[in-house]
Amino acid sequence: MLFNDYYFIFWFLPLSLLAYHTALGMGRGGLAKWVLLGSSLLFYSMWKFAFLPQFLLSILCNHLIAAQFQSRQSSGSLHRGHGERFLLWLGMVGNLAFLFYYKYLTFFASQSNLLFGTDFVLEKIVMPLGISFFTFMQISYLFESYQGRVKTRTSLLDYAQFITFFPHLIAGPIILHKELIPQFNDPARMRTIPRNMALGLFLFALGLFKKVVIADSLAENAELPFDRAAYDGVRVWIGVLSYTLQLYFDFSGYMDMATGIARMFNFELPVNFDSPFRARSISEFWRRWHITMTRFFMSYIFMPIAMRAARRHAVSTPGKLRRFIEATAVPILATFLLAGIWHGAGWNFLVFGLWHGFGLVVHRLWESSGHRMPGAPAWLLTFLFVAVGFVFFRSMNMEIAEHVLTGLFTFNGDPAEWRRLPLMALALGLALLPRNSQMLARSFEPNWRFFVWTITAIMLALALIDRQAAFLYWQF
Repeated sequence: MLFNDYYFIFWFLPLSLLAYHTALGMGRGGLAKWVLLGSSLLFYSMWKFAFLPQFLLSILCNHLIAAQFQSRQSSGSLHRGHGERFLLWLGMVGNLAFLFYYKYLTFFASQSNLLFGTDFVLEKIVMPLGISFFTFMQISYLFESYQGRVKTRTSLLDYAQFITFFPHLIAGPIILHKELIPQFNDPARMRTIPRNMALGLFLFALGLFKKVVIADSLAENAELPFDRAAYDGVRVWIGVLSYTLQLYFDFSGYMDMATGIARMFNFELPVNFDSPFRARSISEFWRRWHITMTRFFMSYIFMPIAMRAARRHAVSTPGKLRRFIEATAVPILATFLLAGIWHGAGWNFLVFGLWHGFGLVVHRLWESSGHRMPGAPAWLLTFLFVAVGFVFFRSMNMEIAEHVLTGLFTFNGDPAEWRRLPLMALALGLALLPRNSQMLARSFEPNWRFFVWTITAIMLALALIDRQAAFLYWQF
């Protein structure tokens, strides 16, 4: 069940909201929590019920480990013993093993067969819904608890709500405990707030419009270079740029819908997109694109490596080049290598991560030399760099990526393909608008203008929803 199907829009979401707000209206905040948890588990189980027991077991195990860390915190002790370190590593290994089995085992088995002549035969493994996202949330929660950043002991009910909350379950954002769990017990949110309902509906309509009307309309153009044998220049350029825009409107549309649904339940989710295609450098792009994922990798990969290098440099005095390599280049490359692999098991995702890693390293070198590029060329270079990187992201394998990249330098093609340009240009113009979703949300007032826009967006989307397609990030 997806956010953009009739079943969700006309049955699941209205009934979940009705049950939740009925419980709030009765003054039964505890019951409302159970209603929301039940709705989230129902949403999850409708993907594949067989995954529900192990999902619940994973939640229980992580909560029990974190509770041990929180007990030490509540007792006032600052000492972390070897037992706690063991529990932390046990939780880490357990979460990563769970992720590895479902997401990477088949890939590693096939590579072993290819490289070493082994004969591992594995049936196709179906991934649990949202495994990459809830695994990172649980790892982050364990670390935060171990480091004493979870100041109060979290109940199993609140923790289960935090992990299973269905708006973020499909494709994020990757939420920290402090961004959501305190909201579950905020008395100000334990009532029906008409403005939140109106704002939530507006954001949901905006996201649905982005997904169904814009992203899905770009899908045919976006498939051109990846599903055809002919890789002529015009078709490839239109396809690559269309896919770049499709991915943005698809993913940011999902985020708007998730944020809107959460707001209708009186909860706020962190911002995950901030007009990324207005960026004038690759560093700025990653401060605007998939913000919560970038934050996770910067916190748990980049910073530990960079800090370790800084401690070494405090003892010794390396040369300028070595300092840059150890404290900047290596942390960046390691971070984006893992970020690429996080998206999927394949050499194309590894190359996607390294592409951005090397781009960031070069940009740091450029900045450190004192050079600055004018605004328009900087924007164009950044946009094209990102678009070319998405060739690896979209391609099923490196052979397809190679053909598509070659096609970018093949200056021929059917002039009839230029008819596809207006749609792509319109999408790019919308992506560059100065007011994005969160800006519109901040200035939102439930007046007739927003009401008319909301109804119009929903009606247009519903008219096209029969061609519904899954969210692109759903597969991760």
